[in-house]
Amino acid sequence: MKNCKWYLKSIGMVVAVFLIVAAMGEFSNSYARSKKFGSLKFNAAIISGFGSSAPLPTNMDVYFSGPADRPFAVIGIIKGTPFDPNIWRPISIDAENIGKWRHMIENYNDMLANPYFGYDILDPNGKVIGKWLSYQRNTVIKMTKGNKITVYTPDGSFMRGSDPQRIGP
Repeated sequence: MKNCKWYLKSIGMVVAVFLIVAAMGEFSNSYARSKKFGSLKFNAAIISGFGSSAPLPTNMDVYFSGPADRPFAVIGIIKGTPFDPNIWRPISIDAENIGKWRHMIENYNDMLANPYFGYDILDPNGKVIGKWLSYQRNTVIKMTKGNKITVYTPDGSFMRGSDPQRIGP
């Protein structure tokens, strides 16, 4: 009889944990489906577009984060996209340090300890709104209250702080 009670109690605990985990998954899925967050989609062609001596795309506004000679990330946002650039620095096309960095990407990316990867930036509806080039393969892409897209910089993703721009899903 004592073993039966223990057995029923154990089964009850397992079922309770299962239900809690299932409920948490459902809530997080419904939050993600709220059309509030965008995503990244791998695109190898971006490396050759940004990391070369060819002119930067003219249909995009280009920004970077981190030091100019080895940025943490470079993004190109298609002109006309409602974008909030307040945590990014615009790139001057003729900037010497960015030119050196682009030369490094063009010729030595596969030899770097942390190589850069290219991704398309997708809005919450799945439409391509820009390009992402970084050694970090993920970020938060969020639709703000003013219907502007915010793309978070990768340089603070592991830092703890009270910066509201860093609060993601």
